[in-house]
Amino acid sequence: RRTVIAVPAERLRGDLPPEAEVPLTTPVGWRGAPASKPPGWPRGLRWVQTESVGIDTFPPWLLDGPVVTCAKGSNAPAIAEYAMTAILMHEKRLDRIAVTMPSQWRQVEMGSVEGRTLGIAGFGSIGRAIARLAKPFGMRVVAFRRGRWDEGGEGVEPAASMAELFGQSDHLVLSMPATPETRGIVGRDLL
Repeated sequence: RRTVIAVPAERLRGDLPPEAEVPLTTPVGWRGAPASKPPGWPRGLRWVQTESVGIDTFPPWLLDGPVVTCAKGSNAPAIAEYAMTAILMHEKRLDRIAVTMPSQWRQVEMGSVEGRTLGIAGFGSIGRAIARLAKPFGMRVVAFRRGRWDEGGEGVEPAASMAELFGQSDHLVLSMPATPETRGIVGRDLL
C-alpha cells in the first residue's frame, strides 16, 4: 500500500520525511539546498522522479544515491508555446502596442514570422515541438543537433554546425540541455 506525503512548498526538498521512498519533485524548493549532502543521504530513497526535464537546478548530491529520472518531453508543448509567443511578441512588438487608455495609442510598424527562418539549437522533444508550431506560421525551420539525425522532422533542415545555424536564422531558440558540454556554447565568436 502506498502513502502519499505532501511536502509543503516552503520546505526544502532535500529535507524529506524519513519514511519517503520515491519523491516526485520539481526544481522549486531545491534552490538554497546545502552544497553537501545531508547526513544519512539518501536514507531510504529508492528512486527520485523530477517533474522537470533538466537537472541542472538540483544539487549534485541528489545524483549520489538512487536512480534519478526526469520527465523528458512532458514540458515540450508548454515550452514550445512560450518560445513561439516570444518570437511573435518580438515581431508584432506587443510590448510597444499595448495600451490601457486612448492617449497611449500609436502607430507601430510590425514584422511577420512568415518567410523568416527559425533556427533551433537542440532538436530533442522541445526542439521538435517548437518546429511543429513554427511550420504553420510559414517559417523555414533549420535545426542543429550534436547527435545523429535519426528522426528529422518533416520540413526541418539540418544545420551542419552552430555557426551555420546562427548564420541562417532570423530567430533562434536554444533548446539544448544545460550540461558542461553546452554551457558557454554561445560565445562572442559565434555571435
